[in-house]
Amino acid sequence: MTEQQNHLRELLKQAEEIKVEINNLNAQAQAKKDLLLRALGAIEYLQQIGVTLEEQTPVVTPEPTAKPKSKSKGS
Repeated sequence: MTEQQNHLRELLKQAEEIKVEINNLNAQAQAKKDLLLRALGAIEYLQQIGVTLEEQTPVVTPEPTAKPKSKSKGS
């Protein structure tokens, strides 16, 4: 088998692997879309029957502390 035939065989194999990976990713994306749709349906139902969240106090995140300046070498 020539080098070019080997190259073609490897490229065909790589293309098939990529197709399989894309199909798997599409299936995962569809499953996530379905899950989102169910969650949104449940949210809409709960809101329609009057369920609300209590006022939440805002979460305060502390300011990051400044790093101490490194001392420069020399005088």
